[in-house]
Amino acid sequence: VYTQIVKQIKDIGYPDSTVYLLLVTGSVLSALTYMRAGDSVNPIKKFLEAGAARTILFTILPIMALLTYPYHFIILFMFYVISGYTWAYIVINLNLYALRSSKEEVGISNFFSNLGLFTGAFLSGILSSLLGISVVYIISTFILVLSLILIYHTSKKG
Repeated sequence: VYTQIVKQIKDIGYPDSTVYLLLVTGSVLSALTYMRAGDSVNPIKKFLEAGAARTILFTILPIMALLTYPYHFIILFMFYVISGYTWAYIVINLNLYALRSSKEEVGISNFFSNLGLFTGAFLSGILSSLLGISVVYIISTFILVLSLILIYHTSKKG
């Protein structure tokens, strides 16, 4: 989603300054959220809440293709605000949960996270070119929901 949404913003016709504004908005909110995102008591709960918020965002993205200005800008702005806000909750709480198992678990978690970022960026470009950006958003939503279910069930066993 994150690689292809920038292309979509440009394809809609927004200038580079709008892309930068949206990216900075998400980054600033993420940075501000890091100080309070960790939940040492129940990190998976915060992780799943952030993932659920992102699921809603990903579900709304295909609608953007049907809208005109200013409605797709509103969706984009909401996307980057909520995405930035939830990023710290996802990263910190997943790492906190992994640390409960072992230090090696954090490394494994980060390895697969980065592998997913690389694979997702690569495959989303191909899928977007072949099937359209909305299909990428739908597939991304499905993968996100599947991963949240997997993490939820795994956390209940441990």
